[in-house]
Amino acid sequence: MPESLYFLAVLPPPSTAEEITAFKHVIADRYGSIHALKSPPHITLIPPFWKHDADMHHLVNDLIVWSLTKRCFDLELLNFDCFKPRVIYVDIVKNRDLESLQKALSEHLKEKWEINSKVRNAFHPHMTIAFRDLEPKAFYQAWDYFKHRSYQARFHCNALYLLKHFRGKWVVQHKFMLLGHKQIIEPS
Repeated sequence: MPESLYFLAVLPPPSTAEEITAFKHVIADRYGSIHALKSPPHITLIPPFWKHDADMHHLVNDLIVWSLTKRCFDLELLNFDCFKPRVIYVDIVKNRDLESLQKALSEHLKEKWEINSKVRNAFHPHMTIAFRDLEPKAFYQAWDYFKHRSYQARFHCNALYLLKHFRGKWVVQHKFMLLGHKQIIEPS
Protein backbone atom coordinates (compact mmCIF):
# COMPACT_ATOMS: atom_id res chain seq x y z
CA MET A 1 0.00 0.00 0.00
CA PRO A 2 1.66 3.27 -1.11
CA GLU A 3 2.39 6.02 1.38
CA SER A 4 2.67 9.72 0.67
CA LEU A 5 3.97 12.71 2.55
CA TYR A 6 1.40 15.21 3.87
CA PHE A 7 1.30 18.28 6.09
CA LEU A 8 -1.36 20.59 7.54
CA ALA A 9 -1.19 24.36 7.30
CA VAL A 10 -2.93 27.71 7.22
CA LEU A 11 -2.80 29.37 3.80
CA PRO A 12 -3.22 33.10 3.22
CA PRO A 13 -5.75 34.48 0.73
CA PRO A 14 -4.61 34.78 -2.91
CA SER A 15 -3.60 38.46 -2.72
CA THR A 16 -1.32 37.85 0.28
CA ALA A 17 -0.03 34.61 -1.25
CA GLU A 18 1.00 36.56 -4.37
CA GLU A 19 2.97 39.04 -2.25
CA ILE A 20 4.76 36.24 -0.35
CA THR A 21 5.48 34.39 -3.59
CA ALA A 22 7.03 37.59 -4.98
CA PHE A 23 9.49 37.55 -2.04
CA LYS A 24 10.31 33.91 -2.85
CA HIS A 25 11.06 34.95 -6.44
CA VAL A 26 13.41 37.70 -5.24
CA ILE A 27 15.30 35.04 -3.27
CA ALA A 28 15.35 32.68 -6.27
CA ASP A 29 16.43 35.33 -8.78
CA ARG A 30 19.03 37.10 -6.64
CA TYR A 31 20.36 34.31 -4.43
CA GLY A 32 19.66 31.07 -6.28
CA SER A 33 17.41 29.49 -3.66
CA ILE A 34 14.33 27.92 -5.25
CA HIS A 35 13.21 25.34 -2.68
CA ALA A 36 10.60 27.63 -1.06
CA LEU A 37 8.85 27.90 -4.44
CA LYS A 38 7.91 24.21 -4.21
CA SER A 39 5.06 24.97 -1.81
CA PRO A 40 2.41 27.67 -1.64
CA PRO A 41 2.90 30.32 1.06
CA HIS A 42 1.72 28.79 4.32
CA ILE A 43 2.03 28.57 8.09
CA THR A 44 2.85 24.98 9.01
CA LEU A 45 0.64 23.59 11.77
CA ILE A 46 1.66 19.93 11.48
CA PRO A 47 4.98 19.23 9.73
CA PRO A 48 5.24 16.55 7.05
CA PHE A 49 4.12 13.04 7.99
CA TRP A 50 3.80 9.78 6.07
CA LYS A 51 0.36 8.21 5.66
CA HIS A 52 -1.05 5.41 3.51
CA ASP A 53 -2.98 6.98 0.66
CA ALA A 54 -5.84 4.50 1.09
CA ASP A 55 -6.33 5.67 4.71
CA MET A 56 -6.48 9.36 3.89
CA HIS A 57 -10.22 9.54 3.25
CA HIS A 58 -10.80 8.52 6.90
CA LEU A 59 -8.45 11.23 8.14
CA VAL A 60 -10.01 13.80 5.81
CA ASN A 61 -13.54 12.96 7.00
CA ASP A 62 -12.39 13.22 10.62
CA LEU A 63 -10.76 16.61 10.03
CA ILE A 64 -13.86 17.94 8.25
CA VAL A 65 -15.82 17.37 11.46
CA TRP A 66 -12.99 18.35 13.83
CA SER A 67 -12.25 21.67 12.10
CA LEU A 68 -15.87 22.78 12.46
CA THR A 69 -15.36 22.75 16.24
CA LYS A 70 -12.62 25.42 15.96
CA ARG A 71 -13.37 29.10 15.45
CA CYS A 72 -12.10 31.43 12.72
CA PHE A 73 -9.65 34.17 13.73
CA ASP A 74 -7.55 36.97 12.30
CA LEU A 75 -3.81 36.80 11.63
CA GLU A 76 -1.25 39.54 11.12
CA LEU A 77 2.02 39.19 9.21
CA LEU A 78 4.71 41.70 10.13
CA ASN A 79 8.16 42.16 8.61
CA PHE A 80 10.89 39.54 8.20
CA ASP A 81 13.00 37.41 10.48
CA CYS A 82 15.36 34.45 10.16
CA PHE A 83 16.73 31.23 11.57
CA LYS A 84 20.45 31.56 10.85
CA PRO A 85 22.10 30.43 8.63
CA ARG A 86 19.52 29.15 6.11
CA VAL A 87 15.93 30.30 6.71
CA ILE A 88 14.34 33.69 5.99
CA TYR A 89 10.65 34.19 6.62
CA VAL A 90 7.77 36.60 6.98
CA ASP A 91 7.01 36.83 10.68
CA ILE A 92 3.59 36.24 12.25
CA VAL A 93 2.42 38.44 15.11
CA LYS A 94 1.91 36.32 18.25
CA ASN A 95 -1.62 34.95 18.16
CA ARG A 96 -3.20 32.85 20.90
CA ASP A 97 -5.93 31.53 18.60
CA LEU A 98 -3.34 30.20 16.15
CA GLU A 99 -1.29 28.66 18.96
CA SER A 100 -4.40 27.01 20.45
CA LEU A 101 -5.43 25.66 17.06
CA GLN A 102 -1.99 24.16 16.44
CA LYS A 103 -1.85 22.59 19.88
CA ALA A 104 -5.35 21.12 19.65
CA LEU A 105 -4.70 19.78 16.14
CA SER A 106 -1.40 18.23 17.20
CA GLU A 107 -3.02 16.54 20.19
CA HIS A 108 -5.98 15.30 18.12
CA LEU A 109 -3.75 13.78 15.44
CA LYS A 110 -1.49 12.13 18.01
CA GLU A 111 -4.35 10.63 20.03
CA LYS A 112 -6.65 9.54 17.21
CA TRP A 113 -4.27 8.92 14.29
CA GLU A 114 -0.89 8.28 15.95
CA ILE A 115 0.59 11.16 13.99
CA ASN A 116 3.33 12.80 16.03
CA SER A 117 3.95 16.34 14.87
CA LYS A 118 7.68 16.05 15.66
CA VAL A 119 7.87 19.72 16.60
CA ARG A 120 11.44 20.03 17.84
CA ASN A 121 10.96 23.36 19.55
CA ALA A 122 7.99 25.42 20.61
CA PHE A 123 5.58 26.29 17.81
CA HIS A 124 7.03 29.29 15.94
CA PRO A 125 4.56 30.31 13.22
CA HIS A 126 6.07 31.92 10.13
CA MET A 127 5.88 31.95 6.32
CA THR A 128 9.16 30.77 4.83
CA ILE A 129 10.54 32.58 1.79
CA ALA A 130 13.97 30.87 1.71
CA PHE A 131 15.42 27.71 3.25
CA ARG A 132 17.24 24.43 2.69
CA ASP A 133 19.03 25.30 -0.58
CA LEU A 134 20.07 28.81 0.53
CA GLU A 135 23.83 28.62 1.01
CA PRO A 136 25.21 30.38 4.12
CA LYS A 137 27.02 33.09 2.10
CA ALA A 138 23.86 33.77 0.07
CA PHE A 139 21.81 33.68 3.28
CA TYR A 140 23.71 36.62 4.76
CA GLN A 141 23.39 38.59 1.50
CA ALA A 142 19.67 37.84 1.31
CA TRP A 143 19.18 38.64 4.99
CA ASP A 144 20.91 42.01 4.47
CA TYR A 145 18.37 42.67 1.71
CA PHE A 146 15.28 41.72 3.77
CA LYS A 147 16.12 42.56 7.41
CA HIS A 148 15.28 46.26 7.18
CA ARG A 149 12.37 45.94 4.77
CA SER A 150 8.90 46.33 6.14
CA TYR A 151 5.92 44.19 5.28
CA GLN A 152 2.48 43.97 6.82
CA ALA A 153 -0.63 42.03 5.92
CA ARG A 154 -3.71 40.83 7.75
CA PHE A 155 -6.13 38.10 6.87
CA HIS A 156 -9.01 36.13 8.30
CA CYS A 157 -8.13 32.49 8.91
CA ASN A 158 -11.25 30.47 8.14
CA ALA A 159 -9.75 27.14 7.07
CA LEU A 160 -6.97 24.59 7.45
CA TYR A 161 -5.38 22.90 4.46
CA LEU A 162 -3.99 19.43 3.84
CA LEU A 163 -1.09 19.42 1.38
CA LYS A 164 0.46 16.40 -0.33
CA HIS A 165 3.94 16.03 -1.76
CA PHE A 166 3.43 15.20 -5.44
CA ARG A 167 6.09 15.20 -8.17
CA GLY A 168 8.50 17.33 -6.16
CA LYS A 169 5.98 19.98 -5.11
CA TRP A 170 3.39 20.46 -2.38
CA VAL A 171 -0.19 20.63 -3.64
CA VAL A 172 -3.40 21.35 -1.76
CA GLN A 173 -5.46 18.19 -1.31
CA HIS A 174 -8.25 19.42 0.94
CA LYS A 175 -9.60 22.54 2.62
CA PHE A 176 -11.17 22.18 6.09
CA MET A 177 -13.49 25.06 7.00
CA LEU A 178 -13.45 26.41 10.55
CA LEU A 179 -16.53 27.24 12.62
CA GLY A 180 -17.95 30.65 11.75
CA HIS A 181 -16.58 30.83 8.21
CA LYS A 182 -18.55 32.95 5.79
CA GLN A 183 -19.25 31.46 2.40
CA ILE A 184 -17.93 33.86 -0.21
CA ILE A 185 -19.53 33.54 -3.62
CA GLU A 186 -17.20 34.63 -6.38
CA PRO A 187 -18.85 36.64 -9.18
CA SER A 188 -19.00 34.73 -12.45
